[in-house]
Amino acid sequence: MPQPTPQPTPVPLSSPDDDRGLPAHQVMDREALAWIMRNRPEFPAVPYGSLSHRAEMLIPQRTWFAVPALADSIHGIQHNARVSLLVSLLADEHGLDYARATALSAAAAIHDCRRRDDRCDPGHGWRAGSRDGRSAQGC
Repeated sequence: MPQPTPQPTPVPLSSPDDDRGLPAHQVMDREALAWIMRNRPEFPAVPYGSLSHRAEMLIPQRTWFAVPALADSIHGIQHNARVSLLVSLLADEHGLDYARATALSAAAAIHDCRRRDDRCDPGHGWRAGSRDGRSAQGC
């Protein structure tokens, strides 16, 4: 009987002190979220306006991730969905038409799906955008 492939144990963001010690898979635990809340920058209030088209949040499917553990990590489903929404809002702010805004939002929704880990992963964007999951440079 084949043995299941062991999944890496996620480590909270708040545990390592520098990039060199970051684990391959990082999760957003309560301590990390509390640190973010205490250290978030102050932004000036922005008046609400109206959007020329409906902002969309595109949510990637769990099966799209090259490494299943990353679907729940800091570069996982929730992150990609938030980036998709922000891109949609920025596209509207810059006057892009609906088709281009939707294309950019779709790219944002998949931009981290081919990551191999949560640390530095050169080529992950190319892999996400290519049909076969490899970058043009063969990463």
